Amino acid sequence: MDAQVGLLGQRRLYEIRVGRYGEERVIRAAAEHRWLLRPKVAHQRVETTTVGLRVGDRLAYSFPHPLPGVVPSRAGIARGFVFGDGSISGDALAHASFFGEKDEALIRYFDDTDRLRTYYYKYLPGMPGRKLHVSSREVTERLLASGEVKRYRRLGGLPREWKREYPALDGNAEAIFGWLSGYFAADGDVGISGRPSIWSADRRNLEFFKEACSTIGVWTLPIRERIRRGFGRVDAKIFLMGISRADLTGDFFLLNEHRERWTANRNAVERRGWTVRGVRETETVDSVFGISMAASPPLALEGNILTGGCAS
Repeated sequence: MDAQVGLLGQRRLYEIRVGRYGEERVIRAAAEHRWLLRPKVAHQRVETTTVGLRVGDRLAYSFPHPLPGVVPSRAGIARGFVFGDGSISGDALAHASFFGEKDEALIRYFDDTDRLRTYYYKYLPGMPGRKLHVSSREVTERLLASGEVKRYRRLGGLPREWKREYPALDGNAEAIFGWLSGYFAADGDVGISGRPSIWSADRRNLEFFKEACSTIGVWTLPIRERIRRGFGRVDAKIFLMGISRADLTGDFFLLNEHRERWTANRNAVERRGWTVRGVRETETVDSVFGISMAASPPLALEGNILTGGCAS
């Protein structure tokens, strides 16, 4: 439905502080701006103005529905996995490494698997995370069975852009969904509560992941920051972001453990809406733009907040 947005004149502005999970933001609006509410047990109000907002009011929200019938494409999965778990040596093409469960779950999405090579490694004593390659001539069934020596496989000859570049967001939904699924298999996790989360040392990767999710109607939580200690015993930033359980399907999860945890908790309640944490009148008077009709159709603000027009 089309709506006419125009200049409503000079108004004194208020700051509305809202929060959701660990995220908080401030919205500036006129006193007469209409806010749509989600009723609570204590009251049944469904609408109020800025000056009528109370701490604890739950703002209405609107999210796009996930695209129906979309399944991750095979090529998209391969590209997403390489972006997360692939690497490039010098000017060579990209290659993907497969460890443990990922070996069986991901290799089938790649072509030309005759190029697969098997390597062996062990961890250095007292240095968890530090691998030492072991010659295949030194590997025995006993060493493999005990876990002292482990195996991984690597597939080379893959396009460099799979590791270096994000996919186009104007491509088909199956390719985008596939890239998200493959990248999640590489760098994602599903907690015991069933909440999927994706991790990266580069915040830009999660910002793109969030944008890609929005193109297919999947809601993501705010990006958060943690500090971790790497192999060099130096504290470094790591970023993580949760993904809506309800917006995903079983096709998204390529690893059995991920899929099983999600399935067991897929109906858990997700608090998508924002709650008012404070309202403050400011000294600022500025031009206000909006829809002046009292019966104007709802509009969605950034953050998926559903709001009304502004009383004249």
